[in-house]
Amino acid sequence: MKWRVLVLLLVCLVLAAVGALMLGIQTDRHYRSHQSIASARRLIQGCMEYKRHPQSGGEYPAKIGDLLTPSFAGGPFVNMPEGPVDGWGHPFRYGLVQDEKGDRMPYVWAEREVDGKITLLGAKGLADGTTVLFGLPE
Repeated sequence: MKWRVLVLLLVCLVLAAVGALMLGIQTDRHYRSHQSIASARRLIQGCMEYKRHPQSGGEYPAKIGDLLTPSFAGGPFVNMPEGPVDGWGHPFRYGLVQDEKGDRMPYVWAEREVDGKITLLGAKGLADGTTVLFGLPE
C-alpha cells in the first residue's frame, strides 16, 4: 500500500515539474516577444527622429544601423548598447515600404519560428507619426 502512495506521489511530482517547465517556456517566449516588440517600437521612434533631423534630408535611415551611427552629427537616435537585436539576440529586420499615398514608411521586425510557423513581431511607422505594433502574443 505504501509503495502505491509513493508511486502516486512521484507521478504527481513529475507532472508538476513538466507543467512548471512548460509554463516557464511559454512565459519566456511571451516575455521575449514583448521585449522584441518594445525594442522594435523604439527603433521606429528612432527612425522618425532621424527623418526629422535637419541633416537627414527628410529621409528615413537607409539601414537600421544608421540609427546608432548616423553619417551626420546628431546621433545616436536610439540607446541600444547591445545593438538592434531582438529578444533572442538576432538582428532586427528593417525595410521601407510605400503606403497607399506613395510615402515610404519604416518597418522593423523580428522573425520567430514556433511549431513550424514563422511569426513576425515588430512595429511600423505611419505618416502621422504614430507607431503600430504587430505580432503581439495572446
